[in-house]
Amino acid sequence: MKDYRKLCVDRCNRAVRGICNLLWIVGLFLASELLIWAISLGLRLVSIPFFASIIGMLAVFFLTTGFHLFNKRVESFYNASLKQKINFINTHMAVGFPIPLVMLDQSEMLDATQIGYIIANFLVTNVVSWTVTFAIGFLALHGYAILHDKWEARSQTPASERPLMAPPPVINLSFVGDGSTSNELHNPSSGTPSPFRNENTPATSVLDLAAPLSESTATTSKAPSSRRERRTTVHKIFEQYPSLLAMSFLLAIGVPVAAARGEVRVLDGCAVWFSWITTVRMQRLFKTSSACAKRPRLKNTIATTLNPVLLTTLLLTGYIHLRAVASPLYDLSQVQKLFSRGNSLYAVWTASVLQEPIASNKGAYFGAGDAALAFLEVGIVVWGFKLFECRKQLWSVAGVFTVTVSIGIAAANVFLSVGSAHLIGLDGPDSLSFAARSVTLALAKPAIETVGGNLAVNAAVVVSNGILGQLVYPFVLDRMGVRTDSAEKEDDRGLNEPDDPLTIATGIAIGINGAAMGVAYLYGTRSHAAPYAALSMTVFGVMTVVFTTVEPFKGVVLSRSGI
Repeated sequence: MKDYRKLCVDRCNRAVRGICNLLWIVGLFLASELLIWAISLGLRLVSIPFFASIIGMLAVFFLTTGFHLFNKRVESFYNASLKQKINFINTHMAVGFPIPLVMLDQSEMLDATQIGYIIANFLVTNVVSWTVTFAIGFLALHGYAILHDKWEARSQTPASERPLMAPPPVINLSFVGDGSTSNELHNPSSGTPSPFRNENTPATSVLDLAAPLSESTATTSKAPSSRRERRTTVHKIFEQYPSLLAMSFLLAIGVPVAAARGEVRVLDGCAVWFSWITTVRMQRLFKTSSACAKRPRLKNTIATTLNPVLLTTLLLTGYIHLRAVASPLYDLSQVQKLFSRGNSLYAVWTASVLQEPIASNKGAYFGAGDAALAFLEVGIVVWGFKLFECRKQLWSVAGVFTVTVSIGIAAANVFLSVGSAHLIGLDGPDSLSFAARSVTLALAKPAIETVGGNLAVNAAVVVSNGILGQLVYPFVLDRMGVRTDSAEKEDDRGLNEPDDPLTIATGIAIGINGAAMGVAYLYGTRSHAAPYAALSMTVFGVMTVVFTTVEPFKGVVLSRSGI
């Protein structure tokens, strides 16, 4: 009887913690959106409100870092109260990635020849960009590390004691910031708290964060194996309650409201919720199951194929087409407009408050797809906290190098990708869609609109590029040996060790070519390359907008497309 009461109390406590965590998530979402809105109102004066989410991310980073300089307890508060919620948002921000592909209109589709040209240029630009970006980053950083170590060795050793044949130098990029040396960053006896580690709870992974919010990682990790083995089938089914709850809401609320009042946003929202959470948990369950345990390569291949972004795109595309068939009053394009108008939440708020209607959305309509895109914007803002965690890596020679390379690659990508598309045979608008071929969607749209490119082609290229990257990363990064700290490890002090040129170059390449989807993947797998990817993605995206909207660069881009 006592055990039963203890179990009931434990479940009640977990439910309360889950509700509190959910309220934290909602609060962070609203705070981030309000920050984006406030910044966008200021940027309206210079006609660049689309930079709001990127500037919001930088504002969070600098403010958090500034507060930490004055009060070191900021880091303890972040680790104890915010980190898990930030990780949850980072994990599920990818729900917005499928929306542009779902919204592709059949009237905007190209013929087979044009599609072939687009695929050809897509492959050419990706192969060249990935190879060149990684090669420049790795070779330059590797050479700098060798020269730096040689200089340090020579400056600290008297000439009379220098050996004729010195041993190979240890590649070590020194970090600056917080007054810490590189040895203090990974020396457990130094007493320096890790910005990556929550001292009160074990580290959590992207897979754990797909679990219900009320489920404590610390509790599950400490549960005896015998207790886990005694879980009944009912318990295992109950663990999938997010999917069951989404389906229940869809059938019990979404369908009746849509049938009675013609309001489909609840129905669409439940469909997005069900599609995303089901695919996320499907991949998680397969990775943690005993299926194909004796064939790890096959298991890794299947788990990678079960990519939530890819599967959610397919499910939502099928749902939209099914709704168009089932509704005699609306065709496919009208159903898509009810699903999403492609307007940011801050733009809808601005239109409603200032009474300035959006040209393509007179009634300031906000659909379920727009809500998913809003979660993506919030995810970009909260990356400011992730940059705060990795501030030692960013305030370094590697950080300065990342910024420099990103600017150069942005210029090369804008001019050469458009020129390549024109040479292959694409016309002006389709060629210009490659000017922002790997820029996060928040910046790609205004960049392509300014030069008159094809928005549908650009959205397809950007999202396809991200999905392709997420399918390839698990295989390539493991073979390359890029440093990643497993979430199952209780000791994650290794996250504070100096990063090698391979890791830094990989982060730069993924940030530039994989955009937000690549950065989200690296953060989800706790990769050391993540901060460099976030920094390079930001600089690359901003400079791409500059090169496509500011003269004389804009004129050069248009001339490269044949216009």
